[in-house]
Amino acid sequence: AGIITFKTSIIKGGVEKFALKQPIFVPSHLDPVYSQKLVFEGIGVDVLQHGRVSTFRLSSRYWVLSPSTSTVAYKQAALNAIAYLQKLGYTREQAYLLLSAAPIESHVGAIVDSPNACVTLGIPTGIFGQDILPKPEGLQKKDYGQCALRSDGVV
Repeated sequence: AGIITFKTSIIKGGVEKFALKQPIFVPSHLDPVYSQKLVFEGIGVDVLQHGRVSTFRLSSRYWVLSPSTSTVAYKQAALNAIAYLQKLGYTREQAYLLLSAAPIESHVGAIVDSPNACVTLGIPTGIFGQDILPKPEGLQKKDYGQCALRSDGVV
């Protein structure tokens, strides 16, 4: 529970004036401060169709990292976080919405032995009403209802 104050203004013809293709905004001058995060990791390895790890070489002296490896690593970190949140009782859609709205932090942890990348995604534990950290006995699954419905009607 909380209070959100939202103020907006629209500049007529702003898309043309500022050469925009997407909206821009100025966030609050106050950043949320969360000291503890649960961090999920994703590893991106660019794999060819036949299962071999690909390498990218422009010449014998230059190596190029495929931009897709960092993207794959981020996607893996996000999917790991979604699977974990599902173990807590959130639906896949709720977990996706939570990651979209929560003040998560993501970092490229490493790019090692090109084209391999490692990306981390940290979810602040303070945004939850209960302890979400892993325990030796497992996670306690709760029913959070069905506040996020799929557009195809599947429950």
